[in-house]
Amino acid sequence: MTGGSGAARDAIASPAGEGPLLRSWSLWAPDPDESRSMPATAKRTQPTPAGSANRRGAAGATPFHGPRSSTSEVVPVLRAIGRAIRAMELPAIEKLQEDNAATPFRTLVSTMLSAQTRDPVTYEASMRLFARADSPAALATLPAKTIERLIYPVSFYRNKARHLKETARDILDRFGGVTPTTMEELLTLKGVGRKTANLVLIVAHESPDNICVDTHVHRIANRLGWVRTRTPEQTERALYEVAPRRWWKDVNLYLVTWGQQVCRPVYPRCGACVVAGACPRIGVTREGRV
Repeated sequence: MTGGSGAARDAIASPAGEGPLLRSWSLWAPDPDESRSMPATAKRTQPTPAGSANRRGAAGATPFHGPRSSTSEVVPVLRAIGRAIRAMELPAIEKLQEDNAATPFRTLVSTMLSAQTRDPVTYEASMRLFARADSPAALATLPAKTIERLIYPVSFYRNKARHLKETARDILDRFGGVTPTTMEELLTLKGVGRKTANLVLIVAHESPDNICVDTHVHRIANRLGWVRTRTPEQTERALYEVAPRRWWKDVNLYLVTWGQQVCRPVYPRCGACVVAGACPRIGVTREGRV
C-alpha cells in the first residue's frame, strides 16, 4: 500500500463492526462474503493448491502436528487483541509504511533489514538508507561498504548489505525495476525467505491471502494452543486451517504487536493480557510483572 491519508486509515472499520480501529492500514473490515472477487493485486498473490510453494510451504517441509483450535476459538482472541493494540506502537515495517507512504521496494528492503533486529534499529537504518537510495536503481549503484555503514548496527549488516545490493540488481534485470508481486518470484531474490515474502505481499501489495509468521506469531500461536508446531513454516501452514481467511492479513500485525508489548518470549505479562482467560499459557513457567 503506497498511499492514502492518515485520516482515511483511521476511519477504517474494524472486524465485526466494532467501530474504527486506529492507525493501521491492515485493520479493515472483512467482507462477510469471503467468495467475493479479489482485486487485481490480490489475484496475483492468491494461494496456490496444497503442496505448492505459496500457501502450503515449501516442498519437503518437516511434518508437523498442525492446528489444535477451531476458528470459533481464534476469532474472539484476534478481535480482543485488535482492540487492545489501538494505542500501541506499530511494528517497524507498518510504521515505516504509514509514516512514509512506503513503496513496495522500500517495504521489501526494510523487511530484509528487520530480521533478528530490534524495531527501533530497523526503522532508523531504513531511514538512513532511503535518504541515499530508495529505488532499485539507486541502491544497485551504491558500494556494499556504503550500504554497510548506512544500515549498521542491524544484525548481520555485512550479509544484508550484500543481499540488498544483489536484490536491487536482480529486480532491475529480471523484473524491470518493479518489486515482484508473487510468493514464487519474491523467493527467488537473494536473502528473501517466506516471512519476508509474506510481509511484503501483505503490507506492500495488500494481499488478503497470506499469513506472515515470525518468531512472535509462532510463539504466541503455540502458547495459545491454536497450533502445535516446531517451526514458523509449520505454524504458517497450520494457521491457514484455524484462522478464517478474512483475518489472515491481520495475524502478523496483531500478534507481533502483542508479542512485543505483552506476550513476551520471557516473563510474559499475563496479568495485563486481555485474552488471559482464553490462554492455556502453554510453555509459560514464569510470568512478568504488570
